Amino acid sequence: MLAFTASLCVASLALVSSHKLDGTQYGSKSSYFTVANQDASSLESYGGCEPLMMWMYIRHGSRNPGDDEILDMTTLLPELRDRITLAADAGEGSLTVKEINDLTDWSLNMAPTEEKILSKSGHLEASEMGKRWKQRMPNFLGDENNVQSRASYKSRTIETGNSFLEGLELPQNTLVDNSKSIYYKNEFGCERYAQEVYDNDNMTKAEARKFSQSQAWADMIEGVSQRIGVQVTPAEARLAHKMCKYQLAWEPERYTDANYTTAEFPPWCNIFSKEDMALWEFENDLEAHYGAGPAFEITTMATHQLFSEIYDLIDAHSFGGQRPNASAVFTFGHSGGIKPIINAFEIFRDDWNLTAEDWGTEQQEHKWKISDI
Repeated sequence: MLAFTASLCVASLALVSSHKLDGTQYGSKSSYFTVANQDASSLESYGGCEPLMMWMYIRHGSRNPGDDEILDMTTLLPELRDRITLAADAGEGSLTVKEINDLTDWSLNMAPTEEKILSKSGHLEASEMGKRWKQRMPNFLGDENNVQSRASYKSRTIETGNSFLEGLELPQNTLVDNSKSIYYKNEFGCERYAQEVYDNDNMTKAEARKFSQSQAWADMIEGVSQRIGVQVTPAEARLAHKMCKYQLAWEPERYTDANYTTAEFPPWCNIFSKEDMALWEFENDLEAHYGAGPAFEITTMATHQLFSEIYDLIDAHSFGGQRPNASAVFTFGHSGGIKPIINAFEIFRDDWNLTAEDWGTEQQEHKWKISDI
C-alpha cells in the first residue's frame, strides 16, 4: 500500500518575558524558530503504513540583506539612531531608557559583498529541521543512497541543504539543479507566469502600494515619529523595520535564553508598536497574495513541473513501478518557489482577493498569512 500524507503544523514560541511586541509576526522574514513543528514523533509506522517516498521543497534559512539594503542600513540607520538619541536627551519621544541605550549601542558590521549569504541562525534552522526529520524517519532517512539533495546555484540554498543533511547525519553533498529549484524563472518554468505575474510589479504590488498610501499607513508613520521624538520618513521607517526583522531572525536566542542581556526585541523593533507591526505584515501579505498566491489561476498552473515530478515519484513507488535511485528527494530553493507550491495545494484560500480596503474590516483576518505558512 502506498500512503501519501501531508501535514502542516504551526507552533508559536513566545519570547521569554512579557514585552509590548510579544506575538508580532514578520511575514516572509519570520524566523523558522517561531513556526517550527517541534513534534518529532515517529512516522515510520503511521496508520499501519511505512514510508515509501518523500518529496520536500524547502526554502533557504535566514540570510543577510541584499547589497543595497546593507548599504542603507550601515549609512542611513546610524544617522537616524543619532537623531533619536539626541531627541531623547532633549526629552522628546516616549522610548524607555533601556530602549534608547540599546539603540545607542546598536551597530551593523556588514559589507555589501556579504549580501544574501546564509546566517548562522539560517544554518541552525536547517540543521534543526534535519534533526527532527531524522527522529521522525530514522530508518527511511538513514541511508545516504536513498536521499537526493539539490539546490539552486545560490550559496544560501546550497548551504541550507548541507546543513539539513548534517541534521540528518548524512554527507553534505547537495547538488545544484536550477531547473528544479528555480522553476518559476522564465528559462526553467512557466514563461507566462513570469511575464504576467512574477515580474509584473504593476499587477502584483498595486494593492500593497495602495495600502502604503492609505490614512492608516500615514497614521502609523506619525505614531512612530511621536514615539522616537523625530519626524521619520516612510523610507526610514521601512528601513528600520527591515533591520528589526533581519536581526530578530539572526538571533534565535532571544526566543530561548532567559538571561539574554539586551532588550527582549532588537533595538530597531522597539520603535514600533504591535499595531504598527500588524500593518507591515498585512502589506507583505497583500504583495504575496498577488505575486505568489491565489489571485491568479496562472500562479497555480506555474507549478506543473514540480507536481509532475511528485506524481512520477508516486507512480514509481506504486506496485509494478520502476524504483528511482533515491526515494527521498529534497529541493532547496527560495520563497518565490515555495509560495506558489503552497498556493497550488489550495489549503490557505479565502473566497475573495485580499485588498488594501480589507484593513480594519472582518476581512483583515485572512488565510494567506505568510508569517504562518
